Amino acid sequence: MNATAMRFAAVATAVASLGLFAYMVLIPGTLLGAVFAALVPVVVYMALRYLSLDDGRGGLLS
Repeated sequence: MNATAMRFAAVATAVASLGLFAYMVLIPGTLLGAVFAALVPVVVYMALRYLSLDDGRGGLLS
């Protein structure tokens, strides 16, 4: 993963996690919010890995 993709992953993960954390705090005791907040970094990482694959077609972030 190149530097641009790493910066994008860091920003996207931070924004998404903060948004879901705020949702969780606004609606206390929301287990679904906690699950989503835990999964956000994993989903962002997997999406960026897929987009940056160099398979000859030139991934969006490669």
